[in-house]
Amino acid sequence: MLTQKKLSSLQRFFYLDGKTSFNVCLGMRVRMNLSSDDLQNALRKIQQKHSLLKAFVKDEKAPSFFISDTIPNIPIRKVTWQNNRTWEDEVRKELNIPFDMESGPLIRFLWITNGAISDLIFVSHHCIGDALSLTIVMSELLRLLDDKNTEIGNYEIYNDITDFVEEQPSSMKLKGSFFNLMIRSISLLSRIKNSNKKENKVVTDFLMWTLSPEQTRTVVAASKKANVTVYIVLLIAFARAYYKVLGTEGQPLQKSINTINTRRHLSNIQPDVFDNVICNVDIAIDGRKELDFWTIAKKISNELKDKTTKENIHSILYLYGNFIPTKQGINISKYNEGKNSFEISNLGRLDIPAAYKNLKIEKSLGFLASQPWRYSKVLFISTFKEEMTFYFTWNKEVFDHEQMQTMRDIAMQELEKACV
Repeated sequence: MLTQKKLSSLQRFFYLDGKTSFNVCLGMRVRMNLSSDDLQNALRKIQQKHSLLKAFVKDEKAPSFFISDTIPNIPIRKVTWQNNRTWEDEVRKELNIPFDMESGPLIRFLWITNGAISDLIFVSHHCIGDALSLTIVMSELLRLLDDKNTEIGNYEIYNDITDFVEEQPSSMKLKGSFFNLMIRSISLLSRIKNSNKKENKVVTDFLMWTLSPEQTRTVVAASKKANVTVYIVLLIAFARAYYKVLGTEGQPLQKSINTINTRRHLSNIQPDVFDNVICNVDIAIDGRKELDFWTIAKKISNELKDKTTKENIHSILYLYGNFIPTKQGINISKYNEGKNSFEISNLGRLDIPAAYKNLKIEKSLGFLASQPWRYSKVLFISTFKEEMTFYFTWNKEVFDHEQMQTMRDIAMQELEKACV
């Protein structure tokens, strides 16, 4: 039996054209003797729990999920471990390999192993899940590998994430209609302006680095002392680096597009749901290094708090679900040159235990996503066992590796200087 479910506006945005890679990855390194049967059985249980892991998409009048119990099992690609960095090349491949949207499943698994140690990496299409979704299934996988009799529960499929959004005032309808008209107009102008341009190739590349537990604790302590979050501190360090390397002279304001976890604002949604439950808020940050770091941090902290209240997040989701025309939004993102803008996604501390009875977690390999837009530049951050992991992703057809390394180095210098 097939269950049909129309893609939400947010899912439709990440679906794009159904051909472009827009993949998300999360990996953990574990020490245990792992058999193929145990891994397959664990993945099968996880797939049975989460409906979107049994889905494919047909795009007729509008893209829809079709959920079926006869969907193929989550495919496993097994790779022989060569060294501690083998996973980097393999993840680069995974980020740039599209999913077959019409066959499914829209998730796959990369297993890199030498017998004693394994890198376990989930890869899914962004239209079905986000960073927290992959954290949920990774936690379930580790529990099942530790004890195959573990119960991971179940939940009923729901129609749309906006079902959990509080009712909005009538004034939001007027605002939504205005946004709809504005986006359609910008999209039309963008399409006309770029009508003679060829499709630009997008290939995701990344830099990955970590802060040691000692360095991470230093950043956390400095942030607490200033009464701001670590996220704010990272925002400013990166804004200064971006202005120095790619900024426009005379325009010190750098627009940061911040990915926000909306689950904590949706009290009725079950916490272990696999879905894309995110939204973005924009913050302008003055990137000039001569300004006092912590004065800017407190200013940005207050602004971000105002923009991410429960009321504001519900309003954003309401607009996403009811008034943002998806095709037009995709068109704008496709041609946006992203001048003076960057994106940061901070997953925070991974909600995954560091110790189990029968397996040992060596480290987190972190979270990252491929970049489908020509001018994308996104920093992904997560923390596990007090070690902060960074991925800086970009389109290698536009930005070169040396530019990104320079930006990373400046950001880390700013971070170290501020948190001494």
